[in-house]
Amino acid sequence: MRGAYCYMPILPARDGAFKAIEWLSAIACSRLIPLFDIPSPILRKETLEQHLVGRASSIYDSWGRHRPVYVDIHRFPLELRVSDGMHPLTYEFEALRMYGALAVPVLGTDRDAAYILAVRQIHAKDKRGACLRLDTDDLQEVVTLSESITSIIEHTNVAPDDLDIVLELGYIGNQDSDKLSVMLFNALQAILKNNTFRNIILAGGSVPDELSKKDNGKVRRERRIEVELYTKIAQAFPGLAIAASDYGVLSPHYAQPKGPVRPPPRIRYSTSTEHVFRRAQQGIGEYRKLCEQLIDPSTSDFMGPDFSVGDRRIYLCAKGIIEPGNITASVAADTNHHLELVSLRAWEFLKGAGLLGNFALPAPEKRPLQEDLFSKVGI
Repeated sequence: MRGAYCYMPILPARDGAFKAIEWLSAIACSRLIPLFDIPSPILRKETLEQHLVGRASSIYDSWGRHRPVYVDIHRFPLELRVSDGMHPLTYEFEALRMYGALAVPVLGTDRDAAYILAVRQIHAKDKRGACLRLDTDDLQEVVTLSESITSIIEHTNVAPDDLDIVLELGYIGNQDSDKLSVMLFNALQAILKNNTFRNIILAGGSVPDELSKKDNGKVRRERRIEVELYTKIAQAFPGLAIAASDYGVLSPHYAQPKGPVRPPPRIRYSTSTEHVFRRAQQGIGEYRKLCEQLIDPSTSDFMGPDFSVGDRRIYLCAKGIIEPGNITASVAADTNHHLELVSLRAWEFLKGAGLLGNFALPAPEKRPLQEDLFSKVGI
Protein backbone atom coordinates (compact mmCIF):
# COMPACT_ATOMS: atom_id res chain seq x y z
CA MET A 1 0.00 0.00 0.00
CA ARG A 2 3.01 2.31 0.16
CA GLY A 3 2.67 5.04 -2.47
CA ALA A 4 -0.58 3.53 -3.77
CA TYR A 5 -2.27 6.92 -3.99
CA CYS A 6 -1.31 10.56 -4.41
CA TYR A 7 -4.51 12.07 -2.99
CA MET A 8 -6.52 11.36 0.16
CA PRO A 9 -9.79 13.34 0.33
CA ILE A 10 -11.17 13.59 3.86
CA LEU A 11 -14.94 13.35 3.45
CA PRO A 12 -17.98 13.16 5.73
CA ALA A 13 -19.61 9.73 5.53
CA ARG A 14 -22.81 11.18 4.10
CA ASP A 15 -24.87 10.65 0.96
CA GLY A 16 -23.34 13.48 -1.10
CA ALA A 17 -19.79 12.18 -0.59
CA PHE A 18 -20.82 8.57 -1.19
CA LYS A 19 -22.45 9.51 -4.50
CA ALA A 20 -19.41 11.56 -5.54
CA ILE A 21 -17.17 8.55 -4.89
CA GLU A 22 -19.54 6.22 -6.74
CA TRP A 23 -19.34 8.51 -9.80
CA LEU A 24 -15.53 8.54 -9.98
CA SER A 25 -13.70 7.46 -13.12
CA ALA A 26 -11.47 4.40 -12.95
CA ILE A 27 -8.32 6.51 -13.31
CA ALA A 28 -9.32 8.79 -10.40
CA CYS A 29 -10.03 5.71 -8.24
CA SER A 30 -6.51 4.44 -8.98
CA ARG A 31 -4.97 7.72 -7.78
CA LEU A 32 -6.89 8.37 -4.58
CA ILE A 33 -8.02 6.63 -1.40
CA PRO A 34 -10.71 8.38 0.67
CA LEU A 35 -10.81 8.90 4.40
CA PHE A 36 -14.40 8.84 5.66
CA ASP A 37 -15.24 10.73 8.84
CA ILE A 38 -18.35 9.05 10.26
CA PRO A 39 -20.58 11.75 11.79
CA SER A 40 -21.70 11.47 15.37
CA PRO A 41 -25.14 9.84 15.41
CA ILE A 42 -28.41 11.60 16.08
CA LEU A 43 -29.83 8.80 18.20
CA ARG A 44 -33.42 9.96 18.17
CA LYS A 45 -33.51 8.97 14.50
CA GLU A 46 -31.72 5.61 14.69
CA THR A 47 -29.84 3.37 17.07
CA LEU A 48 -26.07 3.60 17.22
CA GLU A 49 -25.84 0.13 15.70
CA GLN A 50 -28.05 1.17 12.76
CA HIS A 51 -25.96 4.30 12.28
CA LEU A 52 -22.71 2.33 12.13
CA VAL A 53 -23.98 -0.46 9.90
CA GLY A 54 -25.58 2.03 7.54
CA ARG A 55 -22.30 3.90 7.12
CA ALA A 56 -20.39 0.65 6.61
CA SER A 57 -22.84 -0.40 3.91
CA SER A 58 -22.58 2.95 2.12
CA ILE A 59 -18.76 2.95 2.29
CA TYR A 60 -18.69 -0.47 0.67
CA ASP A 61 -21.37 0.35 -1.93
CA SER A 62 -19.58 3.52 -3.05
CA TRP A 63 -15.94 2.35 -2.88
CA GLY A 64 -16.06 -1.44 -3.14
CA ARG A 65 -13.63 -4.10 -2.03
CA HIS A 66 -10.68 -3.66 -4.40
CA ARG A 67 -8.89 -0.75 -2.72
CA PRO A 68 -8.33 0.14 0.95
CA VAL A 69 -10.36 2.88 2.59
CA TYR A 70 -9.68 4.88 5.78
CA VAL A 71 -12.41 5.17 8.41
CA ASP A 72 -12.50 7.46 11.45
CA ILE A 73 -15.06 8.12 14.20
CA HIS A 74 -13.27 11.00 15.92
CA ARG A 75 -16.50 13.00 16.13
CA PHE A 76 -18.05 10.43 18.49
CA PRO A 77 -18.05 11.12 22.24
CA LEU A 78 -15.26 8.99 23.68
CA GLU A 79 -17.58 7.35 26.21
CA LEU A 80 -20.14 6.22 23.60
CA ARG A 81 -20.72 2.44 23.32
CA VAL A 82 -23.12 0.18 21.45
CA SER A 83 -25.81 -1.63 23.45
CA ASP A 84 -23.65 -4.63 24.42
CA GLY A 85 -20.76 -2.41 25.57
CA MET A 86 -18.60 -2.87 22.45
CA HIS A 87 -16.52 0.12 21.32
CA PRO A 88 -18.19 1.76 18.29
CA LEU A 89 -14.97 1.60 16.25
CA THR A 90 -14.81 -2.16 16.82
CA TYR A 91 -18.47 -2.50 15.87
CA GLU A 92 -17.98 -0.39 12.73
CA PHE A 93 -15.08 -2.54 11.60
CA GLU A 94 -17.05 -5.70 12.25
CA ALA A 95 -19.67 -4.31 9.86
CA LEU A 96 -17.08 -3.22 7.29
CA ARG A 97 -15.50 -6.67 7.48
CA MET A 98 -18.90 -8.27 6.91
CA TYR A 99 -19.41 -6.28 3.71
CA GLY A 100 -15.87 -6.99 2.50
CA ALA A 101 -14.47 -3.47 2.68
CA LEU A 102 -10.68 -3.21 3.09
CA ALA A 103 -10.86 -0.67 5.88
CA VAL A 104 -7.96 0.91 7.78
CA PRO A 105 -8.65 2.43 11.23
CA VAL A 106 -7.76 6.06 11.89
CA LEU A 107 -6.74 7.55 15.21
CA GLY A 108 -5.20 10.68 16.70
CA THR A 109 -3.16 11.63 19.74
CA ASP A 110 -6.39 12.86 21.37
CA ARG A 111 -8.02 9.40 21.56
CA ASP A 112 -8.37 7.58 24.87
CA ALA A 113 -7.01 4.17 25.89
CA ALA A 114 -10.19 2.35 24.83
CA TYR A 115 -10.03 3.82 21.33
CA ILE A 116 -6.35 2.92 20.96
CA LEU A 117 -7.07 -0.61 22.19
CA ALA A 118 -9.81 -0.91 19.56
CA VAL A 119 -7.30 0.09 16.85
CA ARG A 120 -4.81 -2.48 18.18
CA GLN A 121 -7.43 -5.24 18.04
CA ILE A 122 -8.57 -4.26 14.55
CA HIS A 123 -5.01 -4.29 13.24
CA ALA A 124 -4.34 -7.66 14.89
CA LYS A 125 -7.30 -9.11 13.01
CA ASP A 126 -7.06 -7.35 9.63
CA LYS A 127 -3.30 -6.74 9.33
CA ARG A 128 -3.87 -3.52 7.37
CA GLY A 129 -2.11 -1.14 9.74
CA ALA A 130 -3.51 2.19 10.86
CA CYS A 131 -3.53 5.89 10.06
CA LEU A 132 -2.48 8.58 12.55
CA ARG A 133 -3.84 12.13 12.21
CA LEU A 134 -1.56 14.80 13.69
CA ASP A 135 -3.13 18.24 14.08
CA THR A 136 -1.43 21.63 14.24
CA ASP A 137 -0.95 21.42 18.01
CA ASP A 138 0.86 18.11 17.57
CA LEU A 139 3.02 19.41 14.73
CA GLN A 140 4.15 22.47 16.67
CA GLU A 141 5.46 20.32 19.55
CA VAL A 142 8.55 19.15 17.66
CA VAL A 143 10.40 18.24 20.88
CA THR A 144 7.77 15.69 21.94
CA LEU A 145 6.37 14.77 18.52
CA SER A 146 8.56 11.71 18.03
CA GLU A 147 7.71 10.50 21.52
CA SER A 148 3.99 10.84 20.86
CA ILE A 149 4.25 8.76 17.69
CA THR A 150 6.40 6.15 19.42
CA SER A 151 3.76 5.83 22.14
CA ILE A 152 1.05 5.26 19.51
CA ILE A 153 3.20 2.60 17.83
CA GLU A 154 3.78 0.79 21.12
CA HIS A 155 0.15 0.87 22.25
CA THR A 156 -1.37 -0.15 18.89
CA ASN A 157 1.37 -2.63 17.96
CA VAL A 158 1.37 -1.14 14.46
CA ALA A 159 4.86 -1.11 12.97
CA PRO A 160 6.04 2.17 11.36
CA ASP A 161 5.98 0.48 7.94
CA ASP A 162 2.25 -0.12 8.45
CA LEU A 163 1.43 3.36 9.79
CA ASP A 164 0.28 6.29 7.67
CA ILE A 165 0.89 9.79 9.02
CA VAL A 166 -1.50 12.63 8.18
CA LEU A 167 -0.17 16.14 8.84
CA GLU A 168 -3.53 17.83 9.27
CA LEU A 169 -3.67 21.62 9.30
CA GLY A 170 -7.42 22.14 9.03
CA TYR A 171 -8.51 25.50 7.64
CA ILE A 172 -5.55 27.44 6.21
CA GLY A 173 -7.29 29.85 3.85
CA ASN A 174 -6.23 32.83 5.95
CA GLN A 175 -2.63 31.74 6.61
CA ASP A 176 0.79 32.31 5.08
CA SER A 177 2.00 29.24 3.17
CA ASP A 178 5.66 30.17 3.76
CA LYS A 179 5.22 30.13 7.55
CA LEU A 180 3.24 26.90 7.36
CA SER A 181 5.90 25.26 5.21
CA VAL A 182 8.59 26.07 7.82
CA MET A 183 6.48 24.49 10.56
CA LEU A 184 5.84 21.40 8.42
CA PHE A 185 9.49 21.08 7.45
CA ASN A 186 10.53 21.04 11.10
CA ALA A 187 7.74 18.65 12.04
CA LEU A 188 8.61 16.22 9.25
CA GLN A 189 12.25 16.18 10.26
CA ALA A 190 11.20 15.23 13.79
CA ILE A 191 8.70 12.62 12.55
CA LEU A 192 11.24 10.95 10.25
CA LYS A 193 14.15 11.08 12.66
CA ASN A 194 13.91 7.46 13.81
CA ASN A 195 11.35 5.77 11.56
CA THR A 196 10.15 5.35 7.98
CA PHE A 197 6.38 5.32 7.68
CA ARG A 198 4.10 3.77 5.07
CA ASN A 199 2.71 7.03 3.68
CA ILE A 200 2.91 10.71 4.56
CA ILE A 201 -0.17 12.79 3.77
CA LEU A 202 -0.44 16.59 3.93
CA ALA A 203 -3.98 17.83 4.62
CA GLY A 204 -5.35 21.36 4.58
CA GLY A 205 -8.35 23.23 3.25
CA SER A 206 -9.30 26.71 2.09
CA VAL A 207 -13.10 26.41 2.00
CA PRO A 208 -14.57 28.88 4.52
CA ASP A 209 -17.01 27.72 7.17
CA GLU A 210 -20.00 29.13 5.34
CA LEU A 211 -21.20 31.42 2.61
CA SER A 212 -23.24 34.16 4.26
CA LYS A 213 -26.12 36.21 2.89
CA LYS A 214 -23.67 38.87 1.76
CA ASP A 215 -22.51 36.35 -0.86
CA ASN A 216 -26.00 36.00 -2.34
CA GLY A 217 -25.97 36.54 -6.10
CA LYS A 218 -22.19 36.98 -6.18
CA VAL A 219 -19.17 35.00 -7.30
CA ARG A 220 -16.71 34.48 -4.46
CA ARG A 221 -13.18 33.17 -5.01
CA GLU A 222 -10.84 31.71 -2.42
CA ARG A 223 -7.23 30.80 -3.20
CA ARG A 224 -6.39 27.14 -2.57
CA ILE A 225 -3.47 27.65 -0.20
CA GLU A 226 -3.18 23.88 0.30
CA VAL A 227 -2.01 23.44 -3.30
CA GLU A 228 0.90 25.86 -2.87
CA LEU A 229 1.84 24.28 0.45
CA TYR A 230 1.75 20.74 -0.89
CA THR A 231 4.04 21.48 -3.82
CA LYS A 232 6.58 23.17 -1.52
CA ILE A 233 6.71 20.31 0.97
CA ALA A 234 6.72 17.52 -1.62
CA GLN A 235 9.69 19.13 -3.38
CA ALA A 236 11.50 19.73 -0.07
CA PHE A 237 11.41 15.97 0.65
CA PRO A 238 11.97 14.44 -2.80
CA GLY A 239 12.65 10.97 -1.43
CA LEU A 240 9.21 10.64 0.21
CA ALA A 241 5.86 9.57 -1.18
CA ILE A 242 3.89 12.56 0.14
CA ALA A 243 0.22 12.54 -0.85
CA ALA A 244 -2.04 15.58 -1.03
CA SER A 245 -5.19 15.80 1.07
CA ASP A 246 -8.09 18.21 1.57
CA TYR A 247 -11.74 18.23 2.62
CA GLY A 248 -13.39 18.19 -0.78
CA VAL A 249 -15.65 21.21 -1.24
CA LEU A 250 -16.52 21.51 2.46
CA SER A 251 -14.92 23.43 5.28
CA PRO A 252 -12.54 21.48 7.53
CA HIS A 253 -14.88 22.56 10.35
CA TYR A 254 -17.95 21.06 8.71
CA ALA A 255 -20.35 19.43 11.17
CA GLN A 256 -23.49 17.51 10.33
CA PRO A 257 -26.67 19.54 10.92
CA LYS A 258 -28.65 18.38 13.95
CA GLY A 259 -31.96 18.88 12.18
CA PRO A 260 -33.50 19.64 8.78
CA VAL A 261 -31.89 22.57 6.93
CA ARG A 262 -32.77 24.29 3.68
CA PRO A 263 -29.76 26.28 2.53
CA PRO A 264 -30.12 28.31 -0.66
CA PRO A 265 -28.89 26.71 -3.90
CA ARG A 266 -25.15 27.02 -4.38
CA ILE A 267 -22.27 25.68 -6.42
CA ARG A 268 -18.79 25.11 -4.99
CA TYR A 269 -16.56 24.62 -8.01
CA SER A 270 -12.83 23.98 -7.76
CA THR A 271 -10.20 25.11 -10.24
CA SER A 272 -6.50 24.33 -10.16
CA THR A 273 -5.80 27.34 -7.93
CA GLU A 274 -9.16 28.50 -6.49
CA HIS A 275 -12.50 27.56 -5.00
CA VAL A 276 -15.25 29.42 -6.87
CA PHE A 277 -18.53 29.84 -4.99
CA ARG A 278 -21.90 30.82 -6.37
CA ARG A 279 -24.85 31.31 -4.02
CA ALA A 280 -28.42 31.99 -5.14
CA GLN A 281 -29.80 35.51 -4.95
CA GLN A 282 -33.39 34.62 -4.08
CA GLY A 283 -33.33 31.04 -2.87
CA ILE A 284 -35.04 27.81 -3.88
CA GLY A 285 -35.36 27.29 -7.62
CA GLU A 286 -32.21 29.13 -8.75
CA TYR A 287 -29.83 26.18 -9.03
CA ARG A 288 -30.31 25.94 -12.79
CA LYS A 289 -29.42 29.61 -13.14
CA LEU A 290 -26.19 29.05 -11.18
CA CYS A 291 -25.33 26.19 -13.54
CA GLU A 292 -25.95 28.45 -16.53
CA GLN A 293 -23.61 31.06 -15.08
CA LEU A 294 -20.87 28.50 -14.48
CA ILE A 295 -20.88 27.07 -18.01
CA ASP A 296 -21.14 30.49 -19.69
CA PRO A 297 -18.34 30.73 -22.30
CA SER A 298 -17.43 34.20 -21.03
CA THR A 299 -16.01 32.56 -17.89
CA SER A 300 -13.01 30.25 -17.91
CA ASP A 301 -13.77 28.15 -14.81
CA PHE A 302 -15.89 25.33 -16.25
CA MET A 303 -13.82 22.38 -17.42
CA GLY A 304 -16.42 21.03 -19.83
CA PRO A 305 -19.19 18.43 -19.69
CA ASP A 306 -16.82 15.53 -20.40
CA PHE A 307 -14.45 16.15 -17.50
CA SER A 308 -16.43 14.33 -14.82
CA VAL A 309 -19.88 13.06 -13.93
CA GLY A 310 -20.31 16.13 -11.74
CA ASP A 311 -19.49 18.45 -14.65
CA ARG A 312 -21.84 16.54 -16.94
CA ARG A 313 -24.68 16.91 -14.45
CA ILE A 314 -24.05 20.67 -14.08
CA TYR A 315 -24.01 21.06 -17.86
CA LEU A 316 -27.20 19.04 -18.46
CA CYS A 317 -28.97 20.93 -15.69
CA ALA A 318 -27.94 24.27 -17.20
CA LYS A 319 -29.37 23.15 -20.54
CA GLY A 320 -32.65 22.03 -18.95
CA ILE A 321 -32.08 18.38 -19.93
CA ILE A 322 -32.17 17.05 -16.37
CA GLU A 323 -33.76 18.35 -13.19
CA PRO A 324 -31.55 20.01 -10.57
CA GLY A 325 -32.31 17.37 -7.97
CA ASN A 326 -31.90 17.88 -4.23
CA ILE A 327 -29.06 19.28 -2.12
CA THR A 328 -27.38 15.87 -2.02
CA ALA A 329 -27.20 15.80 -5.81
CA SER A 330 -25.58 19.23 -6.03
CA VAL A 331 -23.05 18.41 -3.28
CA ALA A 332 -22.26 15.15 -5.06
CA ALA A 333 -21.68 16.95 -8.37
CA ASP A 334 -19.38 19.58 -6.83
CA THR A 335 -17.46 16.95 -4.84
CA ASN A 336 -17.10 14.57 -7.77
CA HIS A 337 -15.65 17.33 -9.95
CA HIS A 338 -13.25 18.27 -7.14
CA LEU A 339 -12.02 14.71 -6.60
CA GLU A 340 -11.42 14.17 -10.32
CA LEU A 341 -9.59 17.49 -10.60
CA VAL A 342 -7.35 17.19 -7.53
CA SER A 343 -6.38 13.58 -8.22
CA LEU A 344 -5.41 14.60 -11.77
CA ARG A 345 -3.51 17.74 -10.77
CA ALA A 346 -1.63 15.92 -7.99
CA TRP A 347 -0.52 13.27 -10.49
CA GLU A 348 0.49 15.93 -13.03
CA PHE A 349 2.52 17.81 -10.41
CA LEU A 350 4.35 14.66 -9.32
CA LYS A 351 5.11 13.80 -12.92
CA GLY A 352 6.40 17.30 -13.71
CA ALA A 353 8.51 17.41 -10.55
CA GLY A 354 10.04 14.01 -11.23
CA LEU A 355 8.49 12.52 -8.08
CA LEU A 356 6.26 9.83 -9.58
CA GLY A 357 8.98 7.26 -8.89
CA ASN A 358 8.02 7.43 -5.20
CA PHE A 359 4.54 6.12 -6.05
CA ALA A 360 2.99 3.04 -7.64
CA LEU A 361 0.48 4.86 -9.85
CA PRO A 362 -0.79 4.34 -13.39
CA ALA A 363 0.57 6.81 -15.92
CA PRO A 364 -1.80 7.31 -18.86
CA GLU A 365 -0.93 10.14 -21.24
CA LYS A 366 -4.55 11.25 -21.50
CA ARG A 367 -7.81 10.76 -19.67
CA PRO A 368 -9.83 7.79 -20.93
CA LEU A 369 -13.22 8.34 -22.53
CA GLN A 370 -15.94 8.45 -19.89
CA GLU A 371 -19.01 7.65 -21.99
CA ASP A 372 -19.40 4.25 -20.31
CA LEU A 373 -19.35 5.93 -16.90
CA PHE A 374 -21.87 8.59 -17.97
CA SER A 375 -24.14 5.86 -19.31
CA LYS A 376 -23.82 3.90 -16.09
CA VAL A 377 -25.15 6.78 -13.99
CA GLY A 378 -27.88 7.64 -16.46
CA ILE A 379 -26.59 10.88 -17.97
